[in-house]
Amino acid sequence: MRTDLRKSVLLLTILLIGVFNVGQAQEGFKYLILKGGPVYQDAWSATVGIDFVTRYHNSLELSLNYYRHKTDYENYLLGLFYKPALSRSKNATLKLRLGSNIGTDNSDFILSALGGLELLQSLSPGVDLLVSGTGGYYNRRNRWRIAGEIGLRFSF
Repeated sequence: MRTDLRKSVLLLTILLIGVFNVGQAQEGFKYLILKGGPVYQDAWSATVGIDFVTRYHNSLELSLNYYRHKTDYENYLLGLFYKPALSRSKNATLKLRLGSNIGTDNSDFILSALGGLELLQSLSPGVDLLVSGTGGYYNRRNRWRIAGEIGLRFSF
């Protein structure tokens, strides 16, 4: 069990180092995302992620998500999302959110396909308010999930 945990931590570290190196070569900004909120039915989630802005205000998001249901069921997920901009004004951006999560609930492998919308409102230089709604299908318990999250996005 301990060897599996070490392998998982090593693999995640290698993955994140690779993503950060690719991110350094890209044009645009990078953002730290912190958000959380309720999940239908009687659950909640918290997300920490990195948003890589690409051309035309589109972006790629790499995130870690924690999900907990009131029955003490929980899981940990790693997600990758493509977020094309649908609409943009001076201080706000509406994006489509398409992606997938993989992870575990400490007993089974979890895979999901997700879609939703994300609204970004600029609060000050380098800080955005983020409101997102995401729904999707998971291959394990609580198969259909609809989440509404609110948080902040910080430039770095």
